[in-house]
Amino acid sequence: MEWKPETKEYTGRVLEKKVTCVLKTKSLKFWPKEDVEKYGFQVIAFE
Repeated sequence: MEWKPETKEYTGRVLEKKVTCVLKTKSLKFWPKEDVEKYGFQVIAFE
């Protein structure tokens, strides 16, 4: 459900997806720790 912070109400728009993967990143070494702390990242798979 889409939320509009300016009016503090839902807009009526809805998007439904099935999450197929949420990657836990704490033990991954793809990027330097400093970059992750500065920029962060999310990996989510949808179907």
